Amino acid sequence: MDILDDIKNKVKDLPEQEVRSYLQFILYRIALLEDKENSLVELAKDLKEIFNEILYPKVTDPDPFGKGNYKKVHIQVGYPFLRQPLKELNLLEEEFIIAFHDNFSIAPIYSLDSEKGQTDRIDWLKNNLTNEYEVEFYKESFPRVIAQLSSIPENVPIHIWVSENAHEHTALLFTMYLLREQKINISIIDTAKLYRELYKKRLRGMYPYFRVK
Repeated sequence: MDILDDIKNKVKDLPEQEVRSYLQFILYRIALLEDKENSLVELAKDLKEIFNEILYPKVTDPDPFGKGNYKKVHIQVGYPFLRQPLKELNLLEEEFIIAFHDNFSIAPIYSLDSEKGQTDRIDWLKNNLTNEYEVEFYKESFPRVIAQLSSIPENVPIHIWVSENAHEHTALLFTMYLLREQKINISIIDTAKLYRELYKKRLRGMYPYFRVK
């Protein structure tokens, strides 16, 4: 099998949400080329990294905190976009990202921390989604995320990144429920609110009636 066939097979089996995330990231990196500090060399490195992630995925460590290397944990929903800024800040070796590759706005979520709840959700996804690989990907990744959450040491602070939508707030509530018995310092970052605060002058120029909450 040549490389083109390998690429076709890998891309064909990617979950739709993951494909969109990769595309968004690529477009974002291209947009950054307008900044003189972001070169084609850096873009090529990022594209090569995505290439390796898709074609040669690394085996996930079942206990990433066992060696005690991480000083902070970031939790988010979807593709781990935080990886790029952490990479640029040379913090990837110190700060760990846990990402729910899921859409909490669909399918049953009752007793999702139990095997039965996860089975009911998987059955719903199988009956309502056409992408079988996406269902299998969820089936494999979801228990791993729960295991990672339960293994976070109590001395490692957590940042949970959410926006103002039901999907991510459901993920937030589920995460807080899973961490309810752990004595961990948790910060919740509202990305929509943060965006408004950072860019309120620009937004007011575009939308005269804009108000920052």
